[in-house]
Amino acid sequence: MTDTDVLNYYLQLRNRNLLFFQNTYPGIFEYFNQYQLKQSKLDIQPQSKEVDLIENGRSLYGGARGYAKREVAQFLKAFDYKKRISSIKPLYKGDYKNKRFFAQHLDSVYQSSELSPETFDGYEVPDFFPLTVFMGCGLGLHIELLMQQRQLQHVVVAECNMDHFMASLYVVDWASLVQPYLNDETRSFRFILIPDANNERQVRDVVWNHLIDYCPFFPVMSFFYNHLGTPHFNRVIDSINADLYVHLFSFGNYDDEINQLNNAIHNFKQGIPCLPVPEKGGFDLPVCIVGSGPSLDERIEWLKAMQDKAVIVSCGTALRALCQHGIKPDIQIELESDYNTFATQNLTEDKEFMRSIKLIGAAQLTPKMFGLFDEKRLFFKAEGVLQGFFAEPGEAIAEATPTCTNAALAFAFHFGFRQILLFGLDYGFPDKNRHHASGAVYYKEDGPDGLKQATSHEDANLFPVQSASGSQVLTTNFLFASKRRTENIIQALKKGAIYNCSNGSHIENTQWLSEQSFNAQEFLKAGTAKDSVMSRLFSSDARKIDSGSVQKAAEELLAELKALIIHIEPILALPVRSVADLSLVCHQINAYLQTHYKDQYPAAYYFIRGSLWHFLHAGFSHACALKSAKARKVFLNTWQKEFKDFVSRLDEHYRKILFKDFDLNKDKWLTRSITDSETDTAVACFADFYWQPLNFIVDNNGTLIEYKANGSL
Repeated sequence: MTDTDVLNYYLQLRNRNLLFFQNTYPGIFEYFNQYQLKQSKLDIQPQSKEVDLIENGRSLYGGARGYAKREVAQFLKAFDYKKRISSIKPLYKGDYKNKRFFAQHLDSVYQSSELSPETFDGYEVPDFFPLTVFMGCGLGLHIELLMQQRQLQHVVVAECNMDHFMASLYVVDWASLVQPYLNDETRSFRFILIPDANNERQVRDVVWNHLIDYCPFFPVMSFFYNHLGTPHFNRVIDSINADLYVHLFSFGNYDDEINQLNNAIHNFKQGIPCLPVPEKGGFDLPVCIVGSGPSLDERIEWLKAMQDKAVIVSCGTALRALCQHGIKPDIQIELESDYNTFATQNLTEDKEFMRSIKLIGAAQLTPKMFGLFDEKRLFFKAEGVLQGFFAEPGEAIAEATPTCTNAALAFAFHFGFRQILLFGLDYGFPDKNRHHASGAVYYKEDGPDGLKQATSHEDANLFPVQSASGSQVLTTNFLFASKRRTENIIQALKKGAIYNCSNGSHIENTQWLSEQSFNAQEFLKAGTAKDSVMSRLFSSDARKIDSGSVQKAAEELLAELKALIIHIEPILALPVRSVADLSLVCHQINAYLQTHYKDQYPAAYYFIRGSLWHFLHAGFSHACALKSAKARKVFLNTWQKEFKDFVSRLDEHYRKILFKDFDLNKDKWLTRSITDSETDTAVACFADFYWQPLNFIVDNNGTLIEYKANGSL
């Protein structure tokens, strides 16, 4: 074969690839059809049949085919069939002990597993790779080689260097690699090409938004293959792995969702008005978001100095602490729908003080909480079922979960406050016995023992993280997850200046103000009057939800749930005797959710998605972790039985809760915590309201290292 023949081969391969993409991925074809390499040169060596990329006058590979063989061998040395990997820890029996419809089914699943924290030592890789994420396409030879040597069930190829992907069209036959996946409903192949990536965070967010479509393989068994060991992809992978628990905690579940709907319908029928749609331009005055972290005591004089001209927003349990310090917040923000939220806030002694404060609460907030305040407005979370049925365009607030401090921060971004100051958002503490600000309800002498026990921290559940001042504070899994969520919200929505006036954990993308660097007068040169802001937020002509639309929405959601049941019941009837069988069932259910249900029924998708994900996660994590074939068989039988029973009874249970006379004084659901039985006499249990602890692994510097074990190289 002459040199000309060899060169023609590569040119013909490029043309075949473009034709393939034209027929299957037209967007990729449109971008690369006339694309010319900009900063790279493809080096073809006809005699040796080697190829290379030349960048800045230097070889990228030193021979790409040889490099691919060495790199794939290195990857398989770390991650291969029958090896055990450590990613996110599984949940166990007792983690879902609530006496509610969904939790009872999931608890039965976990109770049937003999796996425990003491016996868990990772997940065994089956005789296929569930999800392989290639961070970096390069010339594609490593992808081709690994696909030849191992069975990859789901493949994601992420690249932000378009020269590299263009060069791969000359080298790799993408049609032969991808076409079998297109014709196979049991597998999938996805390209994530980010041509105009401005920063690593953007790459991380784009990849993250794709990966969450792959539950339960993400986060249980995702193999990140960092081609060329690129440092910026390493940081992206680390950032993704750092949020695995945040992702798991954000699933939600049917018990909570149906409780939220029940609360919201009562709130609508009570005529509680909605927050307005934000005006263009936002508000040119500072807003102080106040949590109940212990450093609030140290900065309380700062708040007093700003009280007259800044908007003071109290979050959850910070209200009683502010009351004890003689500060009246302008707004109280509440998020959580559980009855225990009301029971906790109701411990505040000065009820008249509370009634005089304006409340902004999520639409699903327990109606009893709204009853504690005279003037109130409700808002819709953008990521939920209620906004799909009831919110007007522009009303829903994005990223307003999972805590009330997150909701307050999202509120400030939503309405365009240009200066945001964070007080008492510590997400940690220097002393485990001083975990909240003085005056917070946790220190109330006659408070319930369960509330006190909820913040009684054992040393084994604490770990150090960097503080705002550069030293260290102690934190918990829940607080760390909340901190990460706050950082993600700031990264996604930040427009103005954000100042961290707390002395707890370091919060990324904020400017920490030390004792010496704060000057209240610098923040009080506002262009918008405080009274006009409050008048706008609490306008007398605020919209109320039409009661006639409530029943219609309940009926529509039921019809959408029936569509789901009809589709997934046959999937759950398939035999599940192995991890491979289970993987197929998980994929088919999740694929239907993402490719059909999400687009057709977005409100119902957010209503039920978390519950289905919990079942998928429970089944796959324990099936891969259990070592005994007999134990795995018992577990899978129970998993399938409980999952089928939950789905088949959804219709009946939904009707029982939402098709009734909504009498505020007779609905027993309004006086019961999510931890209480649906039928027994309610006894609020404060300790159960908080998430169960999960363990992290940290190094001697307090850096979290467990996350990096999620199949990353």
